[in-house]
Amino acid sequence: MLLPDFAEAPCLSRLGIASGVPITDETLLMAIAEQSLDVKPAEEPASIALHRIDFRYEPFPIGFASNVISPRFYNRLLDAWPSQDLFAHIPGYGNKYSLSPRHNLDGYRSYISASEPWLLFLQMIQSQAFIEYVLECLRGQNIDLGYNADQLSSRFEFSMLSGEGGNMLPHTDAPQKLITLVIYMARPGEWNPAWGGGTSVLKPKDIRKNYNYLNIYLDFDATECLHTYPFVPNGCVVFIKTFNSYHAVQPLRGPANALRKSLTINIECKHDPHQAYLQQHKPAFRK
Repeated sequence: MLLPDFAEAPCLSRLGIASGVPITDETLLMAIAEQSLDVKPAEEPASIALHRIDFRYEPFPIGFASNVISPRFYNRLLDAWPSQDLFAHIPGYGNKYSLSPRHNLDGYRSYISASEPWLLFLQMIQSQAFIEYVLECLRGQNIDLGYNADQLSSRFEFSMLSGEGGNMLPHTDAPQKLITLVIYMARPGEWNPAWGGGTSVLKPKDIRKNYNYLNIYLDFDATECLHTYPFVPNGCVVFIKTFNSYHAVQPLRGPANALRKSLTINIECKHDPHQAYLQQHKPAFRK
């Protein structure tokens, strides 16, 4: 798999990988081993384990799995978490901070290219093997989306919410998204459960707003909370984008210096039929 955006990355040059060389699992892992870097693939694989996921199916397919990343690699990712000054503040979505291909792309590329654990993580989630693994886990839960891995792509976002009132408004996700994985990032004891931070499953109080495929954001008081998956270290919420896949993070009740950190992995169709429409008719945040 070629990652041309990282062709000149300083991390790759330190690994002895020449510019323009296709980055495969073997290329990257062998280079790390030869350079005797801290990440040792045999001991700390960049992988996500979803085989213990517990699903519910109403009002849309959503599930939770614990301890999805190996503990040592999870701690390396936490140690290398980006500083807050790299994140873009996005108040329109409910007071969120994001570092992603869509928010501060240059900072995102530069940071990952200089970080061995995050480069490994990116390489893993962009592989067809990872996408096929997720699809197979879903099929095991009677969720077959009808796609093959080569029809899909994946990306991930660093996300943070302020402990004092940070939130994500009720929404169903953009139409191009098929599968979302939200991995909670915190050390044991770092986040007080009393502050909230879980991912809530919702339904609109007004049934006329139940069909929301184009992802119009609602206010919290326009929805009813059906269930919340608590924010616990190394937990992962997985759900399918549907016309009514309403979810949110309720306003947090912690101190201003506390940050709810998470990774959001999106698996999308490479050739999305909705893109042309969305470019001309961008949905409002609220209605």
